[in-house]
Amino acid sequence: MVGNTVLAVAWDTKGYTAIATNRGINIMKDKRDWNLLAADDAIPMSGPDGQIETKPVKGNCSLLSNWVRKIYVDEAGTLWIATKNGLSVFSGAKWDNYQVPNVVPSNDVTSIAAIGEDIYIGTRAES
Repeated sequence: MVGNTVLAVAWDTKGYTAIATNRGINIMKDKRDWNLLAADDAIPMSGPDGQIETKPVKGNCSLLSNWVRKIYVDEAGTLWIATKNGLSVFSGAKWDNYQVPNVVPSNDVTSIAAIGEDIYIGTRAES
């Protein structure tokens, strides 16, 4: 599993579990067959002179940020992903991303909830 901070866990009726971390989303099917969804990122590493440097890492999907705060899985199995850089939605075949000013009032999406088919998101206030 990638990431050292687990921020949310969600599962669906098809046996998939999604674990949100500070380095992306770990997805497993029936407690095995792990996959990772990760955005482009920069990982801190120790450089040749001992100073901390960042190394760019290429992601494998259109996730807006690897720092995932919450995940919601709807009845169709779509992942609704609250990140520090906007809202990502993954249907299993297609990514949709939402950022200011299109849909969300702030790119720092902090929560997701649903009532029936209505999806609600919470964001941090822009200063």
